[in-house]
Amino acid sequence: MQSVHNSQTLMLSVACLSQGSRDNMSIVIVALPGAPTLNEEVIKADNDCNTRLEAHVRKEFEVQPEVDVQSIVHAISHKEVEFEGLPPGGGIHTKYNFIEDLLNSLKNTAAGGDNGDQ
Repeated sequence: MQSVHNSQTLMLSVACLSQGSRDNMSIVIVALPGAPTLNEEVIKADNDCNTRLEAHVRKEFEVQPEVDVQSIVHAISHKEVEFEGLPPGGGIHTKYNFIEDLLNSLKNTAAGGDNGDQ
């Protein structure tokens, strides 16, 4: 709650929804007046983590264009790749959607580039 501006973004960030389960789940987050407020340090740490994670994903994609989200998450979560600064409480699983969106973008860009070359 300290790093996002709206509740819809927060709901998409909930780690338990991205830890491999494909069941339909609904959650309701009620933020009472005493709930955490935005914290610039947390936002900066999250942005720094995203920047480093993006560089890592791009590097993996360059080496192996068919890499998938699960492979990247597995490598980081099982310490095959050293990666510090992940959010506490959920680790790499909180970044699943970020990685998935980035990989989809990279694959779409690569496919568009391939189609233009032919």
